Amino acid sequence: LVQALGALEGTTVALLGNDERHLFSNGFLTEKQDDQPLAVVSGRMQLRRRFSGDPAALPMPSLTTATVRRDALIAQGGFDQKYVHFDVFCWYEMLTKWDYAYLPSQLTINRIHGGQVAVAARASLRSVHDHRNFLDDFIRRNGAEIGLNTASRLRTRLIAPGLAAGALVVAMRSHQWKQVAQMLRRIPPRWLPLMPALVARAWRHEARRLAKFRGKVPTELLYGA
Repeated sequence: LVQALGALEGTTVALLGNDERHLFSNGFLTEKQDDQPLAVVSGRMQLRRRFSGDPAALPMPSLTTATVRRDALIAQGGFDQKYVHFDVFCWYEMLTKWDYAYLPSQLTINRIHGGQVAVAARASLRSVHDHRNFLDDFIRRNGAEIGLNTASRLRTRLIAPGLAAGALVVAMRSHQWKQVAQMLRRIPPRWLPLMPALVARAWRHEARRLAKFRGKVPTELLYGA
């Protein structure tokens, strides 16, 4: 990180993310990948790519994989802690004015366990509702400045329903059928017609993502049980 920050000195980059490995409760640690060169992109380009679903979008950091320019964070007023994903939402706001760099080096280890905030937020659909409320306001305020076209704006409206579908798939794969029923009751009725297609897409995505863990990590541990 020190080397990367040295290379970024004098630039308009305010956010630096790094890659990570994952440690599961049964002791399995994902293999370390070869380091890749530092990537730098304008903040608005990163947001356009992310909201349009462009595969060229760089991964966004979490709170534990982010190095942040202090004066940019102070100028922004810090984190808005009414959101469980206050970190990523803060990065979105920051990238409307500053640029982004990503270091594809696995410099940290993320322990997957049931006490993680993300686990509770997924099960309660808090993550879903936070994304819906934040993104509607964020796009209204910044969509034109970022340069989002109509298709990208419409796509952002599918992010929250897509997260709901993903949460359903996790519960289904973990055979937590009571939780599935509870989630369905909390999903906005107008989203329900979208759920079959979104769940099918999320199921395929999870199947591909989890194939590398087959025989190494029990299904229930993959999701922080």
